[in-house]
Amino acid sequence: MLKSQLTWKMQIEDINGDTQEFGYPLTVDFGIHRNTMAGTQDADFTVYNLSQTLRNLLRKNYIAMNDYRQVEFFCGYAPNAPSIFKGQVLVCGSDRDTVDWMTTITCKDPGLISVNDVSINFGAKSSYLGNVKQILKSFMPEVSLGAVGHIYDEQPTLLKANQFTGGVTDVLSQLTGGNFSGGNFFFENQRAFILLDNECLPSEGFDVLNSASGLLGSPYYEDTFTHAAMLFEPNIRMAQILDLESLTQEWLNGTKKVVAYEHTGTIGGSVQSAAITNVTLYAPLDSKGFQILGLGNVF
Repeated sequence: MLKSQLTWKMQIEDINGDTQEFGYPLTVDFGIHRNTMAGTQDADFTVYNLSQTLRNLLRKNYIAMNDYRQVEFFCGYAPNAPSIFKGQVLVCGSDRDTVDWMTTITCKDPGLISVNDVSINFGAKSSYLGNVKQILKSFMPEVSLGAVGHIYDEQPTLLKANQFTGGVTDVLSQLTGGNFSGGNFFFENQRAFILLDNECLPSEGFDVLNSASGLLGSPYYEDTFTHAAMLFEPNIRMAQILDLESLTQEWLNGTKKVVAYEHTGTIGGSVQSAAITNVTLYAPLDSKGFQILGLGNVF
């Protein structure tokens, strides 16, 4: 892909439940943050000089917890702008500096989750995966299952009746095994994924990270993770397989799994558009390597 002209658009529900759409050449500052070690994902957008009508329609106070509004952000290189964030609006407000009106939109993926603890009983021999689906249906109706690995192959059901108590994401962690991230599940664009450390997903258009595909500077190693920066890459996905090919840090090269990424940038018709993607990669320390899940694991 030729990484040249950046473009964007946003679709967002207003106070009346109608969907508003706007985008380039308006200017947007954005930051999208994803991590398999986080219970939920977040994003922040600042859109410049929306009309007064739109500013009034989009305003939202965090205190209004029952005010559920969907948001989807599309961004990429013209003429393509794939969806890179889908979730719900937490807060939306506007203010003005000496020149510009700035509308700040704070979002969560999958969305607003009850801050109160839940307590739910699951019977002996009940299906782990069935229990996960029940949690999603009861407390996150906007979330669908993305992909499920082989975590439940050896023990698909509870051995005895159990009561699960805590926050919704805490209960999901308990039902998904509890790995180094506190659970083998994560969210991306209102889909829930349950994968073991050595399980990954096929790429969706971005297979190799090297200087030709946008690698910036030199990757570096921290704990068991490799960190790298690149030109904005809209096709990167959580848990995907990725080949790193660095000319300056060859000892870090190889096949790895995406466990976190962050998109940041400014795009608009009246500014010098620029955006980058920072990515965190993981490779298992044992010799088993990765297992790439097929379509049979995707719901």
